[in-house]
Amino acid sequence: MSKVAERIKECREEHGLSADELGRIIGRDRSMIFRYEKDEIGNIPINVIHAMALALNVNPAYLMGWSDDKNPPAEKEPVT
Repeated sequence: MSKVAERIKECREEHGLSADELGRIIGRDRSMIFRYEKDEIGNIPINVIHAMALALNVNPAYLMGWSDDKNPPAEKEPVT
């Protein structure tokens, strides 16, 4: 399992969210959340990563495995 998949699941569980709940928040269905967490989708769109990061209150770079800093950026600007 990739670091991205592990971190998505870890953060979702830390926030006590089900896959259904996270899916509703970011506009995806439960099966997509499970596919992200099982690493079945290799290239997650940046808008989905951004939405998940906002929903899970983490740094998008943390979800992507680029940083070990979970803290969200100080500004809530879209990641480009």
